Amino acid sequence: MKKICKIFKIATSKTIMDYLNFVRVENAKALLKSGISIFQVSSSVGFSSQSYFNKVFKKQTGTTPAQFKKQLWDRY
Repeated sequence: MKKICKIFKIATSKTIMDYLNFVRVENAKALLKSGISIFQVSSSVGFSSQSYFNKVFKKQTGTTPAQFKKQLWDRY
């Protein structure tokens, strides 16, 4: 397993977990646009903790899921 992780990091410059979180957040952004609740989104994309989802989402996007959702709805 260590070898796969190392090869993945060399190929993508991300750890497997960082990449997985990136994909999860991208999927979460699409779900947030559909209007479902943040709790439902975090569960749907594979986060067992909403606080961890908030932390990862903010690290990747610069905003919390609530801020992201509010910005979407403020546009309309």
